[in-house]
Amino acid sequence: MATSPKPTKAREKIYFQVWERTGVTEHMGGIEATEALARMARIASGQLILDIGCGTGYTAAYIAGDHKARVICIDLMPGLLTISRERITREGLDDRVSFIRADAHHMPFRNAVFDRALAESVLVFCDKGRVANEVSRLLKPGGLFGDNELTFLEPPPAELHEMLSMDRGLGMEPMTENGWEEIYKNSGLCPVSRRVRPVNFLSQLIDHIRIDGPIRYFSSTVKGITDVRLRKGFFNKYTGKAARKFSSYVGYGLYISEKSMTDDGPN
Repeated sequence: MATSPKPTKAREKIYFQVWERTGVTEHMGGIEATEALARMARIASGQLILDIGCGTGYTAAYIAGDHKARVICIDLMPGLLTISRERITREGLDDRVSFIRADAHHMPFRNAVFDRALAESVLVFCDKGRVANEVSRLLKPGGLFGDNELTFLEPPPAELHEMLSMDRGLGMEPMTENGWEEIYKNSGLCPVSRRVRPVNFLSQLIDHIRIDGPIRYFSSTVKGITDVRLRKGFFNKYTGKAARKFSSYVGYGLYISEKSMTDDGPN
């Protein structure tokens, strides 16, 4: 019987290490979900958008390029910020997109400056309430928060919860759709719409190749597999078996919540 790797503090950040080492980030639902989130958040030309945890910069490039919005991106990983900047420069969008290395738990901006905020597979790794409070603080009254997060489609068995959890597993904590919306409500954000779907892993793979190109994607995969630390922490026998066993329990949710027109954000 497979046993989980011994829990360590370092495992809480294993996904971040994978992303920075390989240069590939994971947004559930892929390109279609990102585009749907932007539509649901009613992103438009001239708006100022906060991209929380920008990863490799695909979302920022899409918003700035297709929607003509201005984007400020934050991420904690220097390697990912470098990849994002390269993408934005390559696509000729430097005049619309800027980058700051920052922690989502305490973002270095004054209150009520953003029209929209977006996050994709970010809060699931964080202190959800703290990040949601920050989003509420930073949005203008009437501003929208679009969030794409790993979501339990049904109550998870204890083994799955332990595998994923902050304390003993991969360092993430998904919620049910009602659980996510409670997080937003408790931060002064009013849920206005949501869409929850299972994950199509074949579509995810195809999207990765479309976004990063086949050479970069397969090169990144090789890097992840051949890196001893990442192989032990993430690309391991236990993780693979657990993913196959529990895939039907986990999907993704697109959530839109609104800051009240009279609310200045949490104190």
